[in-house]
Amino acid sequence: MSDRVRPPPMPSSARPPLPPPKGKGTGLWKRYYQIAVENGHPNPEKMADSLLRNREMTQELEQARRRLQVTENVPRPNETEKISKKGRAIPSGAFRCKATKLDGKQCVFRCFGSTDFCTKHAVKKTLI
Repeated sequence: MSDRVRPPPMPSSARPPLPPPKGKGTGLWKRYYQIAVENGHPNPEKMADSLLRNREMTQELEQARRRLQVTENVPRPNETEKISKKGRAIPSGAFRCKATKLDGKQCVFRCFGSTDFCTKHAVKKTLI
């Protein structure tokens, strides 16, 4: 056994009581209270407050959540990738390498990362 002695645990400070819910005393709170009494809860008022507070928090979160936009129009398909003569897919302009080849055509490879160039045309950093 060790000779160390652990300090006694510090008692946690009592939290201040929560403010009453916004809808306390309304018909819904009374219904929660009646259900708690019928089920024999030892503190029905606290139970009704907790249920109502939980409901209010849930409603606040639902209102803060982003809503899906419902549209009636069928979305157009994005610009699909074109197929080159060799059978390889060429990405749309947004994802295509911005380099121009010696023959004057745009490179057909995809950009990588947040750069505008493919791995072939990206500037490589060398250590000196």
